[in-house]
Amino acid sequence: MAYVFGNAITDAILHAMPEFQGKKITLQDKYRVSLRLKHVEDKDVMVRQQVEKLLEKAVDSGWGVFVHIGNQTSSNSLTRVVVYRGKNKDDEDRDWMQAWTNNTQDNKAYYEVHEVGHWKSVEDPLWSTVLTKMNKSNLMNIEDNDEGYSIVVIGNAPTSVFEAVLTHPI
Repeated sequence: MAYVFGNAITDAILHAMPEFQGKKITLQDKYRVSLRLKHVEDKDVMVRQQVEKLLEKAVDSGWGVFVHIGNQTSSNSLTRVVVYRGKNKDDEDRDWMQAWTNNTQDNKAYYEVHEVGHWKSVEDPLWSTVLTKMNKSNLMNIEDNDEGYSIVVIGNAPTSVFEAVLTHPI
């Protein structure tokens, strides 16, 4: 089940803003505007409230812009990964991976970005390396490198929200 919140920040949205009229739009412009608009009219707060409502419904009957519901009665860890394809600061495609472990006592959050196709099938031995790195991580993982500045964080409860903010150097 996937729920998408918000709108893509496109050239058309920026061209409608006075500071960008008649100017060439860059990826960095889109990054700045998307981070700025994230908080306008408490959109980030409303998204969090919607996610919490979805969690309540699921428990009665995970994130990014989706809800991952695992077995709430299990004592086992729930480890999940999502890979998005996006652009780096040089407008080249990259695969952006976020991972999290949610269990009753030791939640973890982890992030990496690599070239397209870096993460292959679930049988690829690379995934065991990702799991090892993630298990050494904490509730929050912050990366600052040539690809960008990223924060991934998960709460410390059996049912927690995982959040990722992925940006490029500006």
